[in-house]
Amino acid sequence: MTFAEKLKIARENAGLTQKELAEKLNVSTAAVSKWENGKGFPDISILENLSAVVRSFCSKKSTD
Repeated sequence: MTFAEKLKIARENAGLTQKELAEKLNVSTAAVSKWENGKGFPDISILENLSAVVRSFCSKKSTD
């Protein structure tokens, strides 16, 4: 499974749209789309925040 596929699954499991994820990371929706389509990767400086956002929303969703 590629990074792009894993990212899309994680975002969807967190219940976030591309726009919502982009807003939380302070990037454009186009950037998130590019990552999910395998056309690029997030900057390394974003990875920690990306992980934290997805984990945060997944844990909230599992306790609802």
